[in-house]
Amino acid sequence: MSHKNLRVVGKNGNLLGGGAAQLRYIKQRGGWDEYHKELIQEIVEDVYEKVLERQNHPALKMVK
Repeated sequence: MSHKNLRVVGKNGNLLGGGAAQLRYIKQRGGWDEYHKELIQEIVEDVYEKVLERQNHPALKMVK
């Protein structure tokens, strides 16, 4: 999560950016523990998809 790209609406309706936006984003997702669980789940799913993709397209070479 990049500080430059993240924009979140604060409690009083104003737009937050930078570190404040990151902290608000994490709080909205249940705190650090829940944020990390969500992040790890996304990473695991991405890795799993790449593994399946490589298994479906093996790099075989023709031998004469």
